[in-house]
Amino acid sequence: MKQKGFTLIEIIVVAAIIGVLATIVLFMVSRPQSEASDSAVRNNLVSIIKQGNIYYLTNNSYGSDDGSCTSGVFADPIVVQAFGEVNKNLGGAKSKVCSISSNGNNMAILVDGLRNGNSKLCVDSSNYVGTSDSVVDGLCVR
Repeated sequence: MKQKGFTLIEIIVVAAIIGVLATIVLFMVSRPQSEASDSAVRNNLVSIIKQGNIYYLTNNSYGSDDGSCTSGVFADPIVVQAFGEVNKNLGGAKSKVCSISSNGNNMAILVDGLRNGNSKLCVDSSNYVGTSDSVVDGLCVR
């Protein structure tokens, strides 16, 4: 008499195949999300520079730098809001460096913690947007 049903081996093989497929799907879904987050960070940083340019035209300076990302142009309400979006898209408070030149004519922002492998992104008032390891006197070191 033949028994109906599946053997233990057949069930294990099917479970393994489902596990592999689920892993592939999760990887394919998570990658575009991290790319979208990095793109949002980049766009917010560019917005900060644009708002900084408006601040500069109004005040003839980006202000003074106290190293805390909260003085001068970095205290502007629109810039503060954009920094909040940057932190949200980075998945929490990551390190950021804000720099205003000693004469107040340049500003730069360096953030760390991007998800796409290029962990550091820098933008400055010379319209540079790219990778950098540091900022000096309001400019990204290229």
